[in-house]
Amino acid sequence: MHYRTTGLVAALALLCAGLGSSEAKASAARKSARPAVKTVPVTRAAPPPIIKLTPPQLKPGAAAIEAAYKAFDDHRLDEAFPTLVLACDADTAKACYDVGLVHAAPKLGLYDAVKALELYRKACKLGHGPACYSAGNYSWDFARTDAAKAESTEDMKRGCDAGDSNSCNTYGYRLERGEGVTKDVGGGLPFYTKACEMKSDVACVNAAINLENGIGADKDYAMARSLYDKACEMKNKHGCFWSAVMLNNGKGIAADLTKSREVFVELCKQDYARACSQMGYMLEYGEGGPRDQKAAREQYAAACKGDYVQGCTNLGWMLYRGQGGPINYAQAVDLFGYACDKGQSYACTGMADAYSNAHGVMIDQSAAAMYRTRALQLSVKD
Repeated sequence: MHYRTTGLVAALALLCAGLGSSEAKASAARKSARPAVKTVPVTRAAPPPIIKLTPPQLKPGAAAIEAAYKAFDDHRLDEAFPTLVLACDADTAKACYDVGLVHAAPKLGLYDAVKALELYRKACKLGHGPACYSAGNYSWDFARTDAAKAESTEDMKRGCDAGDSNSCNTYGYRLERGEGVTKDVGGGLPFYTKACEMKSDVACVNAAINLENGIGADKDYAMARSLYDKACEMKNKHGCFWSAVMLNNGKGIAADLTKSREVFVELCKQDYARACSQMGYMLEYGEGGPRDQKAAREQYAAACKGDYVQGCTNLGWMLYRGQGGPINYAQAVDLFGYACDKGQSYACTGMADAYSNAHGVMIDQSAAAMYRTRALQLSVKD
């Protein structure tokens, strides 16, 4: 069916058509008035790979490795580390050792105990003595089985064979005590002697102790004192002290109390607590110079402050008896109690006397008996 358009409808249709035509013309005019825009194609960079692959590199040259060592020593690790890693991969012993040091130091941000030990042992097997010592020392802290302890001590043996004095000294020490190796009390001396010849002051002291006491060889006081003196020349205070003790006692040399006293005075000034105690004894009894009990108290106090327990015991007795100053039972008992707990039999005797006589404590005969028993047990051990 067809419908005819009425006149009104036809008129509206024509109006709409005209408006549409006008809008189209206006839009065309606006477009023609705009400046032309050039379209530039966008190029995007390819995304980086998740794992950065580096081409295989050859072992750095000798000059590059030496430069890395210097940078390492100057604490320029960012500069040194990559070269040292490459050098270690190519079996350069010292480079492996230095990289191991980095992994062993928590503050450097690359801490990995397992990796550190692996690198130390690699460097050790490549003949680097200090790395063997580090391996043996580092692994001992983690050793929980006999096999692990044996491997740690074997590291020390390798280091000694490679000419490292610290390794020789430590291997000798472990031999004497049976730590990670079959115990051989006299077996340490040859290793101490070897390390001493390599300028290890600690090893010279250990060798001297063995020779003085006939451990691993016949007693040889003269040689022992010469080794103490050698250690002393290397600024080892233990060597100086024990040489002075031998001089004081006339072992291997004519006794000279005046000279030994001078050594003790100097060592005490350097905060060597045991020397302060020895000096206190000589002042208390007037050995090698004038007697001065007040000064003796001061020396014993310095020794006690330096955590040499014998000095605490001696000071306690001077306070208890009123030597070099007034009696102070309370302080004496404090010192006796501390030293007795640390294994000083004579301090336990002081505690027993204090409880028996109510000096600084309430009278308590059962406590006195307990301390007398403790003193006897400790004296038997000594």
